[in-house]
Amino acid sequence: MAGTVSLDSLAQKSMFKGLPPSGKFLFALALLLGSLFSKNLAVPLLVFAIGISLVFLSTGFRFPRIILGAYLGTLSILLVSVFVISLTTPGERVAEFGIVSFTKEGLLLSATLFLRALAGFSILTFFATSTPVPHFAFVFREAGLPAFVSEISILVYRYSLMILEELGRMTIAAECRLGYTGFFRSIKTSARISAALLSRSLAFAERAENALVSRNFRGDFPSFREPKRTGFSWVALSILSFAILYFLGGNL
Repeated sequence: MAGTVSLDSLAQKSMFKGLPPSGKFLFALALLLGSLFSKNLAVPLLVFAIGISLVFLSTGFRFPRIILGAYLGTLSILLVSVFVISLTTPGERVAEFGIVSFTKEGLLLSATLFLRALAGFSILTFFATSTPVPHFAFVFREAGLPAFVSEISILVYRYSLMILEELGRMTIAAECRLGYTGFFRSIKTSARISAALLSRSLAFAERAENALVSRNFRGDFPSFREPKRTGFSWVALSILSFAILYFLGGNL
């Protein structure tokens, strides 16, 4: 199953599908801002726990492969990033291993960025797994954004996942043909996959455009049943959540 179909099918089956999409967006935004404005590590850790719990509830206490792959990929990038930050941040040295040294300020900054990024990713994953693609367009329309912003954002969201799925199939095919046996062969295989992925992406974009035109696409993503609109309760919940996180973050 293609990546975009898998993610959208998760959203269609989510127990949070019936909630107002703009309300979920405001709540997710409040949690993100509360995590970013905190001055300690407790709030990002709390937001991460809330986000991962909501993801489990949204997916029916399952952790699908597409979500697990996204988390592992994000985690690997974050680990490399925070390692570089911890090495390059000046300050009081707390550990030294040969030419490699870690500072107190660098470790604190790395931990803060790591937890904030994980918290943000978990909240965004919850929103993605509980909001079908047509509901995304409803969020943009309710926010009063131009139609082209909604169109570009949703098309990028849908088709980037399909390109990643194609990349996964090409990588598996290369592994079956022993394309990664040895360092230099791995480099050559990766270069060939990159070049082939570029050409396939261009061909896929042309086919996708023809498919949209044949379906009389006019830049809108209609929904069979219009989702619920955001009420005052969701606005109040978002403001209250941000205020609590802001207080717990040591800002008052």
